[in-house]
Amino acid sequence: MGRDVPELTIFGSCVSRDTLAFLDETWTLREYIARQSPISGMSPPTEVPCDLTLKSDFQRRCVEGDFQSDSRVAMEERPVQVVLLDMVDDRIGVFQTGEHRYVTHSWELTESGILPLFRDMWRRVDFGTDEHFDLWSAAMRQFAHIIRESGSVPIFLAPAWAETFEDGSKVPPYRGQEISQINDDLNRYFNVASEAGYAVVRPHPNRSVASLNHQWGRAPYHFANSTYETLREGIYTAWQSHSKLER
Repeated sequence: MGRDVPELTIFGSCVSRDTLAFLDETWTLREYIARQSPISGMSPPTEVPCDLTLKSDFQRRCVEGDFQSDSRVAMEERPVQVVLLDMVDDRIGVFQTGEHRYVTHSWELTESGILPLFRDMWRRVDFGTDEHFDLWSAAMRQFAHIIRESGSVPIFLAPAWAETFEDGSKVPPYRGQEISQINDDLNRYFNVASEAGYAVVRPHPNRSVASLNHQWGRAPYHFANSTYETLREGIYTAWQSHSKLER
């Protein structure tokens, strides 16, 4: 696999997807795996249990891929130069659907029509709890091994969530939690990614600024252009460091 022109797979969501637009055009996207926690990705695949009431093919693919744990297959069978990861899709948590089986608690899952049928049979594991942290940590270590065995470079984007907008106004709480508390929770996840061997791009928290006019709306993980530019430079640095080691 040649390394002059980086080809990448995104295993993440808003942060990685939106940073991609700021990368040089020589960086080409092979695959985008969204709305799937590593916890789900490392659990045994299963069939979608009922018809989905989703409006778009993208949403349908996300939910079907989550049940099928297709991220692991992508890493093992379709290697690229770089795998770009973030953890936005872990922001709510996962559902345990059976023994050692999990699906991601995503907006798409909520909209799919599945939850009213199975909510009483599934057990929710919320982001930030010790159980979620332990599951995520184990899954990320497994993914790091798989990615590196395939010859890919795992780059993990780890910005703090923005506590302020571009005009200096405060970002409101997310699902009842102050952003500062969420960032405290995120920090221990980010530490695990570093320990597991990911090239972690972790800008200073004051570089995280939320956009007032983001194309996907206002959220603490929908950043201003300056934040994406900082992430871009971190990606370039991580790639260049790896390229030097390969020479």
